[in-house]
Amino acid sequence: PLFSVLSTYFLGQTATAPTDAQNGCTDTFGVIVDTIAQPVLDFVVSDAICHGTPTGTVEGLAPSGLHWSLDGDTGDGDGYFSDLLAGEYWLKGSDSVGCTAAKKVIINQPELPFLSLGADFSLLRGRDTMLAFETDLDRSALHNIVWSLDGKSLDCLNCQFLSIKPQITSTYQILLTDTLGCQITDSIKVFIEKTGLYVPNIFAPDLKDENSRFMPTSNDKDAQILRWSVYDRWGNLVFKMPYPSPVASIDGWDGSTKGKTLPAGVYTWILEWQVPGKAPVIETGDVLLVR
Repeated sequence: PLFSVLSTYFLGQTATAPTDAQNGCTDTFGVIVDTIAQPVLDFVVSDAICHGTPTGTVEGLAPSGLHWSLDGDTGDGDGYFSDLLAGEYWLKGSDSVGCTAAKKVIINQPELPFLSLGADFSLLRGRDTMLAFETDLDRSALHNIVWSLDGKSLDCLNCQFLSIKPQITSTYQILLTDTLGCQITDSIKVFIEKTGLYVPNIFAPDLKDENSRFMPTSNDKDAQILRWSVYDRWGNLVFKMPYPSPVASIDGWDGSTKGKTLPAGVYTWILEWQVPGKAPVIETGDVLLVR
């Protein structure tokens, strides 16, 4: 018998014609089942511009006419997906007959740049000091530097250093923005102490009296000097205390370096001291050497 059958067959299946209703005859026939090639996806990935920001993109390019999705999200239906964080995603493309292909795509991001204002420290009330930052960003790549105090911007745009003289315990922040618009931030807390150290701003080595040596004093007998150094105007080290010592036993600096008398002028000092049981205090300043 001759049969005409419209049906669905799978690859490798044998087709059997239905039985003739009049005489009970059956027959078999062969069919050819063609396969439709799975789509081969062509796409482009753009990595995130800044660390931790949703600036990555994925765009499906070919074959044309596919229905695209990224982790199940069809987006706007045009195969373009934006505002993506760094990570792994599955891109799928389906054609009009239901054939689907999938590819894993990876969006990378740059490393988070290093930025530090240092550790929190204490400062004697009425004293001033300077804040400075460390970063591994090239300074030429910085677009702007913004300092703030307890969340309020300070009038010191693009300052490499910040002079401060807080009267109460305060938190300072810095925000760096590079030329790509990427931002990093850090903060430091400055604790204010009511008692502490006195460092003179002038001394005269040639007088040979109590003002002939440059040394700190304190109204706290337990205060300790942890480190203390003095520099000339070119940044050369001219004096360094060899080891920690109680303030009361400090011999001071006599205005010389390596046995050589230094000329009159302004010298810069940095000093770290501590009262047992309290946070270390870092102070900096200038002293005028008079001859």
